[in-house]
Amino acid sequence: MLNSKGQIHDLITLEVNNALTRFFDTPQEELTGKSFKTILKSYPKIWLDSLNDVYINQEPRQFAFELADQEKSLEISIFSARNQKLAVIFKDTTKQVKLEENLRQAEKLQVVGQLAGGIAHDFNNQLMGIMGYASMLESMIEDPEQLDYIRLILNSAKRSSEMTRKLLDFSRKGKFLSIPINLNELVSETVTMLRHSVDKKIRIRKYLRADMPVVKGDPSQIQNALLNIGINACDAMPRGGNLTIYTRYITLDEEDIEKLIYPITPGEYVQVRILDTGHGMNEETMSKIFEPFFTTKESHKGTGMGLAAVFGAIKEHKGGIGLKSQTGYGTIFDLYLSREESLQPVELNPQDNTDSGQKLQANILILDDEEILLLMVEKMLKKEGFNVTGFSDPEKAIEYYSQNHRKIDLVMLDFIMPGKNGTEVFAEMKRKNSKIKALLLSGYSPDIQIQKLISKGILGFVHKPVDQNTLIKRVKAALQRK
Repeated sequence: MLNSKGQIHDLITLEVNNALTRFFDTPQEELTGKSFKTILKSYPKIWLDSLNDVYINQEPRQFAFELADQEKSLEISIFSARNQKLAVIFKDTTKQVKLEENLRQAEKLQVVGQLAGGIAHDFNNQLMGIMGYASMLESMIEDPEQLDYIRLILNSAKRSSEMTRKLLDFSRKGKFLSIPINLNELVSETVTMLRHSVDKKIRIRKYLRADMPVVKGDPSQIQNALLNIGINACDAMPRGGNLTIYTRYITLDEEDIEKLIYPITPGEYVQVRILDTGHGMNEETMSKIFEPFFTTKESHKGTGMGLAAVFGAIKEHKGGIGLKSQTGYGTIFDLYLSREESLQPVELNPQDNTDSGQKLQANILILDDEEILLLMVEKMLKKEGFNVTGFSDPEKAIEYYSQNHRKIDLVMLDFIMPGKNGTEVFAEMKRKNSKIKALLLSGYSPDIQIQKLISKGILGFVHKPVDQNTLIKRVKAALQRK
């Protein structure tokens, strides 16, 4: 169909194949003889330009086209045919476009995560100094007003520490354990915590349809992910509503995986579904909710790190995330974690038999390249009666240990240092003394390397920042290990 200027302004279909009828879910007779404007419901400029270019210059054209009302993507190719006719080929690229979009989003979040992880590590070192010295002052001062000020400092530092922990979760530099977990037990604990902390107008229900589902990972990280989603769901129901959490076994195939936020391996999974009857989200919000610091809440009610931490933690566990939501109709989060049927879950809350009040005599070697933190940890331990020798240079620490290892009861190592890192220092010290007792003390560390160190004899991991009481307790527990 030509306009008064001799330009194409529409096409009439003469023949359509079965694939096109399936794509538009319309019978062949309803598509034949129809104008393209009627079929496509919109005519962008590139479409008309392409039609006229092929019609006039007899050269094929190809372009992408979005059917917004059907959420479908097309690649359209136009060729010149005989008798002033045009041939139009529609290629359904919906799956490919979605996969490419998910990949771009995952790559963007990975870059942001690397930056966030580095910032969190450096910030944790600063918080360590604030929290450590404040906790020492707390034990030295008796004036009530001064104690109140110190406790405010400690509380502020702990809240900031929680923020950096979420940054590390997002950047996937915070997963420290890999143990078999009964996921039903974690879900039950999470539901109990939510019931005690959210508005009573919100009814919380759980359905544990998976029979003792075992997954492998860090229980703290997984539970924090569940809590973050649960708290967000409750915030979306200010007038009350229903929050439902259930577990079930599920097999994911290629088609299922295409619907997730990022691709994972097909196979057997445990699904945790979290549904709410809140206000829901639009497409734009859903595309951003896993980005750090993105929030739709008022500034004093949210940091925008909760769902970013969920993204990092679940991805680190090689699990998947599904999301469905519609404004006014609530939200569904699906978490998928790989089944581990052959493993026996460990007890999540074992009794701690450490005698934290017992005074111990011990010689401790500390290695940390941050001298202000080294000095602070030395003071904490000396205040408890320990003999402490500190180093900021890995080579000097190794040399000292080689000469004095028989006198040293415990070594405390930072992980990220110039020259040699904690893994290399521990290996050299262990060659000199196979029975070495050592703790890792760091703002972050990649989980794989932590697991390797624990398997090689490191007694545990102390995460910066840490207050005086927690540090002393962890040191005593390490010293009392047989």
